[in-house]
Amino acid sequence: MENLDVIVHPPSAFLAEIGAYLPRLAVAIVLLIAGWLIAKAVCFAVVKALRALNFHVLTERAGGNGRHARCNAGFHADPATIDDRRV
Repeated sequence: MENLDVIVHPPSAFLAEIGAYLPRLAVAIVLLIAGWLIAKAVCFAVVKALRALNFHVLTERAGGNGRHARCNAGFHADPATIDDRRV
């Protein structure tokens, strides 16, 4: 009977560890997705706010668009959407 315990105990302990780990993994995945969604919402709000304030017009008047176009090797985008690609 002792030999049977030696064989059965390690797999059952392993399955118990997996059972304890899976809820933590699920919570981590949910938090990761929630953080990504919050970042996308904040990015959307910032872009809308900058466009509502005509930020791209202000930077064009200040000469910012020319510098931005040179830095990005000819890629033209208004300054309100520059950080939109990072999220």
